[in-house]
Amino acid sequence: MRLKDLTCCVCGGAAGRFAQHWNRDTGYGICARCAAEEAGQSTPEELVSRYGTPGVNYEQPVVRHYGRLYKVMAVFPDSETGTKAANAYMERTPGASVLCTTDRVYLAHETDLGVPAPSKAETPAF
Repeated sequence: MRLKDLTCCVCGGAAGRFAQHWNRDTGYGICARCAAEEAGQSTPEELVSRYGTPGVNYEQPVVRHYGRLYKVMAVFPDSETGTKAANAYMERTPGASVLCTTDRVYLAHETDLGVPAPSKAETPAF
């Protein structure tokens, strides 16, 4: 598997060094932040079809919460519209639950116990 420095096809920022997904223009992928936002608007199958597999074609979105890192299933703005969208996502996605809210609503799988987070300097920016 050949790794490439990719540009996010959504926001235009850096998307990390990952394998090129066959369904993206050469040099483009998706960053973790945009992947988490796109996940809220797509089915898991659509996400895989468009962007590939987390950890292979793009960085797995994670959030730091109480000293642990959790895999983000989807993220929504903390607003009335965002809350409605988050509730709709949880209704159609078995196991999805609210992990935490800040200026956004973060959803993780109910079985995700997180892993100890490295120091804040080493934590992925999300």
